[in-house]
Amino acid sequence: MAANGASCEQPQKRVGPKDKQNGKSTDLSLRERRQKDKEERLSLVLWRRPVVTLHYFLLETLIKLKECTLQLWQRRGTVFIFLLLCFLFSITYSTDGSHQTLFQGPTTGGLYFDWTTCNT
Repeated sequence: MAANGASCEQPQKRVGPKDKQNGKSTDLSLRERRQKDKEERLSLVLWRRPVVTLHYFLLETLIKLKECTLQLWQRRGTVFIFLLLCFLFSITYSTDGSHQTLFQGPTTGGLYFDWTTCNT
């Protein structure tokens, strides 16, 4: 006797709809719904219904903003370290001292390199 209480000698019946053949569903309501969704997506263009398009654009933008915010929150340690390094770099760059010679070389050399490569 099997673990589920059924006899191993009897064949088990497959449970499922009879209208499925070779993995393809012949459900008409599903096809109609897909067709309706496709037509709605194709009809959604800016010049036909700009307010609806703008509405969906704003909703998608909010969703993407929420996803990015959640990803940044999950990596808050890395974000904190990056912001701390940027803050320290900006403080070091703006204060006067002997370390300014370290910043002047790459700045002027980089600008000269950019100017020469863009003008050739």
